[in-house]
Parts: sequence; structure tokens; C-alpha cells
Amino acid sequence: MIILVSSRSSLADYSLDFGTPWGCSCSFCICWRILSGNISHGLRNTSSATTLIDNSESYTNVMQQAGISQRKKIIVERANYLAKGVDRCLVMQSNLLDEVVNLVEAPVPVLGKFSESFLVLPKDLLVMVMQKHQKHFALTDTNRSLLPYFIAVANGAIIESIVRKGNEAVLRARYEDAKFFYELDTSKRFSEFRGQLNGILLNFFPTLRIDKITCICLVSL
Repeated sequence: MIILVSSRSSLADYSLDFGTPWGCSCSFCICWRILSGNISHGLRNTSSATTLIDNSESYTNVMQQAGISQRKKIIVERANYLAKGVDRCLVMQSNLLDEVVNLVEAPVPVLGKFSESFLVLPKDLLVMVMQKHQKHFALTDTNRSLLPYFIAVANGAIIESIVRKGNEAVLRARYEDAKFFYELDTSKRFSEFRGQLNGILLNFFPTLRIDKITCICLVSL
């Protein structure tokens, strides 16, 4: 059986009806010029890269057998397990978790470590670099102090030692850059940055940021 659902494409200036699976029947239709069918895909580098779906009710089981698992559940459970293994607390932001879930097909969390020498940098800076650039999860102690560990999420069949070493090397390079620019900025007085504001616009308004700073200074007097 097919249920017709009316929807408007956000990518084109037209609307259409398309079929969604319901019950045991397999529906075939064309939706936004894409032909539907009973073929889905597992992990691309395995023998189950292409698999047949007999009906919608069997979809979950078939995909699990093809290596596609409940990604968010695996990431959360395995990452917490790794954190507890080193007696640490996992810092897992929901938005980062959702992003990582959509980056992998078969998630494999891996515990890594970075040099304690980088802990002289502000915690927020280290966490931002770790999350924004590398999509890693941070680890803290019970007092929420950042520790020199992280959890990366790899995809598919991996050699864990190689993945760990690679992620540690990349994060180390990121932190070296962060340390360089942090030390460069903190070696200057705030007044030395003032001249750099002359060529920076304030958002989308035809006003320079230096003008805003000047107004704030006048109001504060």
C-alpha cells in the first residue's frame, strides 16, 4: 500500500506528491526526479555495499546486518566506556554529537591523548579547537578541569593504533598553531589592537568597528 504525501521542494520551484512505504508492500515511484526502489546501501567498503529491502518493516534489521547500526547510541555508550576506563568525565555537547553522527556510517570511538604542556592555554580555547576543527569530545576530571585526553570517532573497519596516532598528530598541530597565536596576542597591549579596527566593518552596517569602540569609550567616561 502507498500513502501519498504532498510536499514542496525547497530546492526547486514546484511541488509534487510522493509515495512513502507503509505495510509490507514495496513502493516504486519517482520523487524529485529520483527513482525509488527496494535497494539500499551498507558500508561502501564491504560485501554488503548493496542490499535488498523486502519491505519497510524489515529495513532496520537488514541495515544492521549490513553494518549500519544505531550510530548515536553506539557513540554515546562507547565514548562513555572509554572515558570511564581512564577515570574521566566525558564532555559531549548535543550539537557536536548530532554532527558526528551524520559524519559516520559505522562509528568507532577512539581514545587519544595530547601533551599536557598545552594545558597552559585557556580551557575554552583548547575545547573550541578540539570540537570545531577536529570534531573530538573533551574529557575532564570531576572538578571539570580539562585533561589531556580526547575521544575521536572513526568510521568503519579501522586499525585503532594508526587512527589514534593520526588524530593525535593533527590535534597537536592545531594546538601548536593555537599556542603561537595566543602567545602572540597576549604579548601585546589592548591599545595595540586598536589600529587594526580601522578597516573592519561592523556586521553588515556601513560603520567601522573602531567607531563603535569610540562610542563605548565616550559613554563610559
